[in-house]
Amino acid sequence: MLHQLDLENQALVALLEKMPLGSARLQASMAEVAEESCRLVATPGFYPPDQVDDAYVKQFSPVMLARLAVAARRLAWMLDNTARRPRFFW
Repeated sequence: MLHQLDLENQALVALLEKMPLGSARLQASMAEVAEESCRLVATPGFYPPDQVDDAYVKQFSPVMLARLAVAARRLAWMLDNTARRPRFFW
């Protein structure tokens, strides 16, 4: 799906940087992250019947981009905070 958006890496990064976090928290626990994913996969139509078509890409690309934006920010937060502390916290 990401490939079908036909964005260069720099354009994708710029797009993800502008996206809001919504209700996602940067300091989410592993359980919270798993619950977010469980809610997502329970969305009607999340699993296409046979293959991914243009309608599916149009419907779920915003979801994919939002999840990528949250994941990137969480990783950045974790790396920033891990560098400051010798222990790894979730």
